[in-house]
Amino acid sequence: MSLVCSLSGEVCETPVVSRGGDVYEKRIIEKHLASTGVDPITKESASLNDYVPIKAGTNPAAARPRVGAQQSIPGLLNTFQNEWDALVLECYNLKQQLHTSKQELSRALYHHDAATRVIARILKERDQYKTELESLRARHTAAVAKGDADAMDVDAAVPGFTAEIKNKIASTAKELSASRKARAQAPSPSLTPVATIQQFKQQKSAPVHQASAPGILCLDVHPHPERQHLIATGGVDKTAVVFNVQTEKKEATLSGHSKPVIAVRFQPDSDSIVHTASQDGTARVFRIAPSGAAETVHVFQRVHKGALTNLDVHPTNAYTLTTSVDRSWAIHDIHNGKTLVHTADPQAQGALHVGRFHPDGLILATGGEDDEVRVWDVRSNRKVASFPGYGGACTDITFNENGFYLATASADRVIKIWDLRGPANVGTLSLEGVPTSLNYDYSGRYLAAAVGNEIRVFDKVTEPPKEGQQKGEVNHFVHVQTFDDHTKDVTCVRWGADAKFIASTSMDR
Repeated sequence: MSLVCSLSGEVCETPVVSRGGDVYEKRIIEKHLASTGVDPITKESASLNDYVPIKAGTNPAAARPRVGAQQSIPGLLNTFQNEWDALVLECYNLKQQLHTSKQELSRALYHHDAATRVIARILKERDQYKTELESLRARHTAAVAKGDADAMDVDAAVPGFTAEIKNKIASTAKELSASRKARAQAPSPSLTPVATIQQFKQQKSAPVHQASAPGILCLDVHPHPERQHLIATGGVDKTAVVFNVQTEKKEATLSGHSKPVIAVRFQPDSDSIVHTASQDGTARVFRIAPSGAAETVHVFQRVHKGALTNLDVHPTNAYTLTTSVDRSWAIHDIHNGKTLVHTADPQAQGALHVGRFHPDGLILATGGEDDEVRVWDVRSNRKVASFPGYGGACTDITFNENGFYLATASADRVIKIWDLRGPANVGTLSLEGVPTSLNYDYSGRYLAAAVGNEIRVFDKVTEPPKEGQQKGEVNHFVHVQTFDDHTKDVTCVRWGADAKFIASTSMDR
């Protein structure tokens, strides 16, 4: 009878049997016990005494296991045999490790499958909740529209306009309207002609913000004719910079915001006051000392419930306007640092992107995610007009200095000109890209638009009135020039006095 070793799978020459009934070749089990001290099958502690030798049979007629021909060389045979025994033990251990790894992998796959099922259930519940929320919003909007289509959600925590402030706004509007009429009768003789604008070339370029956070999001040219060498910019690096174009040096760096600065404005009647708005939800008023050091005078915070999107200064030079992604706009007092008005538009279908004061200061316009630009009476906080019909979100708004026209840009690649006296759409410019910034020059003749990495200039064309038209009615705009010096998207564009120059910022720093 021949016995087979449980480890090597070959016929044993000197078989031994364990307590568990497993048969081993004696020399293999001796080596295994010497190295591990445990039974290879049961993993229990064992010694050589626990294994009983077996006599397979003494019949001389029985055939004995064959001996390899190479055993004729005892030394070589012993070496090969030792190597083979070690290989057998290692192979057995590897098989056991493989079996254990397969079990662990099976458990991991089971847990992964369970986690995937849980995530799928949570996503399904989330989608159901979103659908229910949208339904509730639609019902709320319908209920508000049914109650009062023009009503505003006015924050009762702010004081509102006093009679004195309303009188100040009205008197300022009256003075500005009278000066505008005089200016219309005698246009500036130094206004830059179209032929000169067509010859404009890039004069200066300065990377005024940090290279580690590239991108300039906004700018403003000081409105005073004698201070137009001062340009303020706001960047992704969370700072605003006042830059002197003549000296090509930074006049001041305005720090304090915790997120990118998205709007910056000079105080028109001062060369030391600068206003900023940021995505951190705050607006700041900075005062710049002659040494260049900047200090924060006022911080308007915890007014809006989201990031700010725009800032504008009222023609009285006493108030600022801020808009936010929370669908609200607010007016703040520059001098005492208090918020006077905070109103939310319940009809807005998304964030407000921009808000601008009319040149007279009696009305303001807002535009956002939905397809409608709204005009509000500043003193009563009520909607007085709306301009619908857009195929995308409003990206910018600019009033013409003559007080009659409003230009709007939208994500559907269209610029529309609106006559506030109608109100009516009196001009439409279709573009190849999305216009992101608009600006009329002070004369109201030229319109600059940022489109991609280009700046496009349009000239207002008036023709003799036809029957039924008013004198000097705008018929259309003519594209007169394109400037493509920027390498990335232009974020803001502003005219200098008498259209002597154009300043622009871009994501290329």
